Amino acid sequence: MTPNPIPNNEILVLAVGMDARKQAVFRMAFKMHNKASYRMVDGDAGQHADLAIVDIDSPDGAELWRRFRSEHPLLPALIVSAAEQAQAPAPVLKKPVRMESLFPQLETLRSGKFQVAAAETALAAPAPAPLQEAPASPVKAEAPSGAASASAAVSQPVSIRPEDVTYFDPAHGLLGLLHMVQRDRISAIIQDAGGTPLLIAHPGSNEVQLLVEPARLEALCSQDNGAFRARTPKLGDDFKAGSRQPLDALIWQIAIWSANGRLIRTLRLNTPVQLKYWPNLTRLAPIPGALRMAAFLTRSPVNPVLTSRMLQIPPKDLFNFLAASHSLELLVLPQANTGTAVPTGTQTHAQAAPQQSTAAPQKRGFLSRLLKKIAGI
Repeated sequence: MTPNPIPNNEILVLAVGMDARKQAVFRMAFKMHNKASYRMVDGDAGQHADLAIVDIDSPDGAELWRRFRSEHPLLPALIVSAAEQAQAPAPVLKKPVRMESLFPQLETLRSGKFQVAAAETALAAPAPAPLQEAPASPVKAEAPSGAASASAAVSQPVSIRPEDVTYFDPAHGLLGLLHMVQRDRISAIIQDAGGTPLLIAHPGSNEVQLLVEPARLEALCSQDNGAFRARTPKLGDDFKAGSRQPLDALIWQIAIWSANGRLIRTLRLNTPVQLKYWPNLTRLAPIPGALRMAAFLTRSPVNPVLTSRMLQIPPKDLFNFLAASHSLELLVLPQANTGTAVPTGTQTHAQAAPQQSTAAPQKRGFLSRLLKKIAGI
């Protein structure tokens, strides 16, 4: 049987030693890569492959490599392993695999800088204990932006239990005040409860000057209802300004610190959400799995429970990403969801006086609309 023709613009990558779940993670990474069109293949299609990725984390990992090399003596390959590989016969991708490491190594293989002849060297003798799949551990918040872990898909399934979810209100605290300053587009000095200046925001130029260390701001973000205030700069103000950065980048970071693994109060676990467009993740504070979440949520509305389950993203990372995206007005929320955030035992203005909205809509007319605009309601 004649094999199906392979498009010339595709780079075929042979998967060796991977189950379907591991391959799915690489396929998702390939879809999000724009510089080159990679496609993962296995089985008979491997005879047309341009590169290979060999996962040797199994009891017969060394034998798997030798068998692969005997069948494909000239095929450039990467070795994937959680264990250190001294004198490896091919470039090694250490688990968890990161996108920023994966694609440069694939490009190196394509360029021929790694000599395939070196692959004739056998793998180093295995340690007394056979190589095993490294146990999955929660992704730390300090991981680089867009980190895609190839071992995440083989870890224990991630699920969100409603009883474990806590919420925060992005309209309060330092984040809420920054939102107000950005909305008004007036330069302001943000102060803490004691009147100590923290930063100078310039919404018109999307710039902020820090007056304290970032660690101080991070600590203040835990005060959901902290008494922060803003004032306009005065002629006599003389501050020793620190670093300058984009205001939207700071708001993104403040949202992560404020959320701290909590869900936006106006969002429910079964509410589908969608991104308007990709955040510029190259200049924003890192969130583990941000690239995968951005790609997933820009396609169609998906609720947080399904997003976490499909991507195997820990809830705290997902909630931080949703909070940060919401802080830059990138999150599309259903219109019907706006009234779901009212705490039990409280009433909104619409609930307190349901008849007032229809009492005399025509009589109030222009004056009502003008007062509403002035009041900012």
